[in-house]
Amino acid sequence: MGRGGAAPQAQSNMIVYSQYLSQNLKNNYRKGTFFCDKWPDVIAKLKELHPGDPKVAVYPYAGMQHQELELDG
Repeated sequence: MGRGGAAPQAQSNMIVYSQYLSQNLKNNYRKGTFFCDKWPDVIAKLKELHPGDPKVAVYPYAGMQHQELELDG
């Protein structure tokens, strides 16, 4: 149990993947957020943070979506 009898929270990491993030947009995220502009960088960061066979979720963010473009090209 953590302080005050509450169970300790699991560690969580946020990785934001976008080729369109300005520093101003990055400032909206919590401290410790990882930013990647290439998909292989996301995979590398996940492997670094969670070795083994982790389960992860990917959530699209409508506010950052753009028309369909060739990414990383």
